[in-house]
Amino acid sequence: MPFAHMTTSPFTRQVIEAIPPGTVGVYGIVSATAVIYVGKSTDMRERMLAHLYGDNPAILRNSPVSWLGEIRLASEIDAREKQLILEYDPIANKGRLGRRASGPVVSARDSIEVEIASIYSDARVAPTYAHLDTLVCQLVEDFNVADRSRRPNACQRAPDPPSNP
Repeated sequence: MPFAHMTTSPFTRQVIEAIPPGTVGVYGIVSATAVIYVGKSTDMRERMLAHLYGDNPAILRNSPVSWLGEIRLASEIDAREKQLILEYDPIANKGRLGRRASGPVVSARDSIEVEIASIYSDARVAPTYAHLDTLVCQLVEDFNVADRSRRPNACQRAPDPPSNP
């Protein structure tokens, strides 16, 4: 699910300093062509200023021009950030959720948490760990993890039989 409001603001000190201190939410930093970073903070102003001044060199390397955000409850920002990272696959979120150009999902457990959060709005009805093996295997298939050695043990399957010509 993309950002709730797709209106961007310039990624400049003047605009970022106008964010009220203590604003809680998630945000995306945008280049001319793509969302290059997704983050969360309990103080978006402070965090975005840190990005503006180079705390994550990958952000500045990708020529940010604007940003967009969602004000959220503190209890919602972890799951929402994960959803947005999976949605946009931002290049400057290196080593975080999402697909890398060279391989599979970075963390199956994080993907599971996002999947559960998107399906179950009430944690009291979330599946137990007994159901998670099935969910992990489905996610592995959905993300087409071809390297069998990287699959969780529960998802290992026998090699396909050779086809008869």
